[in-house]
Amino acid sequence: MVARAGLTVDAASVGVFAARAEPGLGTLGSVAGLGGIWNAQAVPVGRGALAWAGTVVLLAVVATGLVVLGRAVRRSPLAGLAALAVAVVVLPALAATGPGAHVLTALVTHVPGAGILRDTQKWVALAVPLYATAAAAATVALRRWSTQARAPMAVLLGALTVCALPGIAWGVGDALTPTRYPTAWAEVASRVPAGDGAVAVLPTGMFRRFAYGPAAPVLDPLRGSCGLPYCRPASCGWEA
Repeated sequence: MVARAGLTVDAASVGVFAARAEPGLGTLGSVAGLGGIWNAQAVPVGRGALAWAGTVVLLAVVATGLVVLGRAVRRSPLAGLAALAVAVVVLPALAATGPGAHVLTALVTHVPGAGILRDTQKWVALAVPLYATAAAAATVALRRWSTQARAPMAVLLGALTVCALPGIAWGVGDALTPTRYPTAWAEVASRVPAGDGAVAVLPTGMFRRFAYGPAAPVLDPLRGSCGLPYCRPASCGWEA
């Protein structure tokens, strides 16, 4: 979709969407532990107080795996994954500092399309391929080193996984549940022409609280895919 609006973003949004430090970790430690999201409401229960413990366990497993892999990490494709992991951990942490925020602000306000870099914490997901590879190598090594204690080792590894996010032991308290749109959505969608006309969505703003949804504000599905105060039915998911 092509919009008439500018392709740069508000400078104030850089600070809003910067990575956040979790208790006992600092920003770098939080991002290295695949955490640090700016939105506190998106953090599952149990992550906050024990974030440092889960991060220590995760990084210990990754470090063990990297030691096991040894020189293989210096060769392609692992070398590329390692470089990418370092970049997506270090750069978001730097972007949360004063100088880093200044550089990122200049980018998103003057370079069209650079706004995609603003929500820096999301880029840490690109470290997962290296983390997963290292964790697999560590698991294989532990199995080889403890051939006589495979069952206890399996229990230990399972416990370590839960340690990283205790809330997953009971499904994050049933916080993740599906929500169904009321039948009125389909009725309204059927009345909106599927042509090129724009449809105003009022009140303005991208986030709403719906009576049939969760208590927390959610992205307005009417314009979630286009992010504009108006929507074109064929491009913004009205039919869904």
